[in-house]
Amino acid sequence: MRKTLLLLVFMLAVFGGVASAQELPTTFCGKLSDADCGILTDSGAAMRGLHSAAFNFQLDVNLTNVPESNTTDVHFKLTGNGAYAITPEALSALMLSPSEMLQNMDKMPQILEDAIKAISADTTLILFLPPNLPGRNEPLPDKVGLSLRMVDGIGYANLDKLAGLDSTGDMPHGWVGVDLAGYLQQSMNAQAGAMSGLSGMNLDTMSALTDPDFINSYMTVTRSDDTTIDGQNAAVFNQSIDLGALFSSDTFQKMIREQLNSSSSVTGMGANNIDSVLSLYSTLFKGFVVNATQTIGLEDHFVHQINMTLDWALDFSGIASSFGDTGSTISTPPINISLNLQAGLSHFNNAPEITAPDNAVIMPLDKLFQEAMADF
Repeated sequence: MRKTLLLLVFMLAVFGGVASAQELPTTFCGKLSDADCGILTDSGAAMRGLHSAAFNFQLDVNLTNVPESNTTDVHFKLTGNGAYAITPEALSALMLSPSEMLQNMDKMPQILEDAIKAISADTTLILFLPPNLPGRNEPLPDKVGLSLRMVDGIGYANLDKLAGLDSTGDMPHGWVGVDLAGYLQQSMNAQAGAMSGLSGMNLDTMSALTDPDFINSYMTVTRSDDTTIDGQNAAVFNQSIDLGALFSSDTFQKMIREQLNSSSSVTGMGANNIDSVLSLYSTLFKGFVVNATQTIGLEDHFVHQINMTLDWALDFSGIASSFGDTGSTISTPPINISLNLQAGLSHFNNAPEITAPDNAVIMPLDKLFQEAMADF
């Protein structure tokens, strides 16, 4: 349970300052002209009003300097396509200010359950596996496929292809469902007493995360040459944000310290642990720079394409020192992580209907909940 509370505090602390019931999300435009900034603002409004769309994506992950590995490179690729649909009215209940959210923690289980039920999705994923996966001696298939759906708060997975890889024959076949909405509500209700203590936090002090002057110190936004997409002219914007520098800034660290201090009576975090968390921010995200390109239709203002890249050196030695482990003689080189995501959207507000699969077996929620809570 303690792990869940710490995660909740972190999520509220980092993202709590972004949502507001009265104000629209801030558009960060950097040094763009007013006209170019207007395109980004209009696009944000169009995407918030989007009810459904089809999508496709490809994610490439390349790792080097993997511990206990006899190879220099490990490459994964994940591709997917499908569609989603949402009910904006149900999701609007989540648009609370940070203080309102904390003051209504008793209502959050029902709000989140309604929000999950407001999202439908259907996707087919294919994971391409590397032949040189560390720690594996037996051969692996070149690729593994999985079909997923979510309808009315229930998540479904077609296990046929995974069951074919199970040499024991114990894995079930066909569509299996889990009541995700119900599981989330039960989990939060089980921790209701502990979460009520979070009401003492004041997340409105995280206002710097919505301050363009602060964010623009770590973000650059530029407009590239226009292109055409789906039969219309489109604007191309490049965005780069140095999250490592942002998380290490005095302003951000002060905000996190204030929030962790205000919640310490709930999480049991002392001053030393808070110092360790702040040090971890600076170490873990050092060099964490995200570069993104989005292509926006100049007629419909929808985002038609997104490309995102990240090159990051994950230093485990630095992480250990953040928690005071200075006596370790083991020095490992950073794991270099390279991510490349390409995604596209289409069929705006005209995606195929998403329905629950026939003859799906629904897993008993009580059993699933008991097994999960045993981990806390």
